[in-house]
Amino acid sequence: MSAIWVWRGKKKSDRATSSLAQWLIVAVSGLNLLFIFGLPLSLWWIGVWKLAYGVPAIVIALYTLAAV
Repeated sequence: MSAIWVWRGKKKSDRATSSLAQWLIVAVSGLNLLFIFGLPLSLWWIGVWKLAYGVPAIVIALYTLAAV
């Protein structure tokens, strides 16, 4: 409750910055969830045994996503 009170007391330019930060947090969290759920699902869909022939492109893309 106090965070809302402090947020309302800020200047309009500060509020815009905090709004941008909140959207950035949501975007990063969404990408993390995509990695957490996407990696096991892609390995299940492709088949773990195919890793013997090399890492599939989707797995490389998900690992690149995690690095960002």
